[in-house]
This record gives sequence, structure tokens and C-alpha cells, in this order.
Amino acid sequence: MLLGEGFKAKETGKKITVSYGKVSGAGSYEIYAQYCQYNGFSKKPAAVIAANKKTPVTITRINGKAIKTNAPYKVF
Repeated sequence: MLLGEGFKAKETGKKITVSYGKVSGAGSYEIYAQYCQYNGFSKKPAAVIAANKKTPVTITRINGKAIKTNAPYKVF
């Protein structure tokens, strides 16, 4: 399934705010975040959102720990 249009991630302090467009027929959305130095993919999503919830979503932890703002990360 294609990612909804308008996917954006913005860092503010120690938070990442993610917004995205809705995908028709989706039951939920999983948003992953991980530091760039790690290979592979995160096993646990940073956020799971029901399809009827509104965006944006705020992520405050990566891999269960507070976000390191001095380390590059990716959100997908």
C-alpha cells in the first residue's frame, strides 16, 4: 500500500511531529523512527495510530529512550 500524500516530519526540541495523508481502506498506521547509524529496520514502531485518529502525531522516544537530538535519525 502506498504512503499517504503529505508525509512530513519536523523536530522541535526533543520531539518529532509527524503528519501524513490518510490512505483509503487503511485500518491503522505504523510510524517507525531509528537512528541512521543502525542497519536494518526497527522491530517496534515508534507509534501506532488508528485510522480514525487525526494527525499530527508526536514521537518522544526512539527505541524506548528519549530522542538524542544530536544524532541523525530517520522516520518512515
